[in-house]
Amino acid sequence: MKRALPPVRACAAIALALAGAGLPAGGAAAADTAAGHRGGTLYSCQDERGHTMVSDRPIAECANRPLRELRNDGLARRELPAPLSAEQRRQREADERARQAEVRERREAQARDRALLQAYPDSGALEAVRQRQLADIDEDIAAAAGRLAALRQSHQTARSQAGEDPAKAPLAVRQRISDLSNAILAEEAFVARRSAERVSVVQRFAEDSVRLRALLGEAAATGPRAATR
Repeated sequence: MKRALPPVRACAAIALALAGAGLPAGGAAAADTAAGHRGGTLYSCQDERGHTMVSDRPIAECANRPLRELRNDGLARRELPAPLSAEQRRQREADERARQAEVRERREAQARDRALLQAYPDSGALEAVRQRQLADIDEDIAAAAGRLAALRQSHQTARSQAGEDPAKAPLAVRQRISDLSNAILAEEAFVARRSAERVSVVQRFAEDSVRLRALLGEAAATGPRAATR
């Protein structure tokens, strides 16, 4: 049972809140709420039927609806939004993850730009490194190609030694064929891997070259000469 309180300010505040909601300021509703108001905060909201409710404590009927905190003079102290639904929470979390990913990608791009400028003072320096890396890869591929040619020749010789039915060949010959086959597969895999690395190097340096030229252009535009213009 609510304890009665006679303060005029509390009654006036509730009347003001009800009047702002388009409800009669006087009568039993205002008096009952004023009687229960013991603190300096009032709560106001509209229920699902559009009825405005005012109380001196959070309103259970409006637990899932926007709530207004009012001072005891009837002026709004703050607006409390309705709690998010499960779907809204999921969407907010997804938005936050996307925002964080965007920030992370931007920072990583800035770090790459700084590293690019520190590594290459100009496009010529970048091209020199590119040529060296490609030359190393091409040298590895050429050496592997030479080894492959020798292995294939040895494999062919071993197969001829095995006769028409390799399964009936001596164990040493069969083991030799197996070892040579495995070596050929390993060299082919090495060539494929280094060839893929070559493609990656060409692509990476092409992208770095474009970005470096842009960065050097930006640096020139913001350098000492630009500052004197």
